[in-house]
Amino acid sequence: MSNLEKMFIEDAPQQVNELNNVESLSSYVLELQKLEDEDTFEKADLNKDGIVTEEEERQHYEAGGWKNAYKGEQYFKHKWFDWNKKERWINDTGAVNHWINNKGGSAAQLNHFKNQYPTDFSKKTY
Repeated sequence: MSNLEKMFIEDAPQQVNELNNVESLSSYVLELQKLEDEDTFEKADLNKDGIVTEEEERQHYEAGGWKNAYKGEQYFKHKWFDWNKKERWINDTGAVNHWINNKGGSAAQLNHFKNQYPTDFSKKTY
């Protein structure tokens, strides 16, 4: 736990209702958010050279980064989200609704996709 996180935890319970300390508490929250953003950024720097190329970003995204929110929006609104990988969104009602309303999907297509899914789950298919 960083010093900033410790300061936030120590200050929050006692000072949150004191108006003169709200500004400093807010600055701690903003600083903590910046640190968390930097952490996410460094995960995408696959070769750890301090520079994240678009290729590294895409590799990170495909390796599991696709599950993360995109600019405060749902994961499926990311510009790189691959709607052809149905296993990523088929069981998420928000994603299904977005697909139907914005990506040209239909209820009939959805039923067709769901009927293609395996019914025997006793062995892995990947």
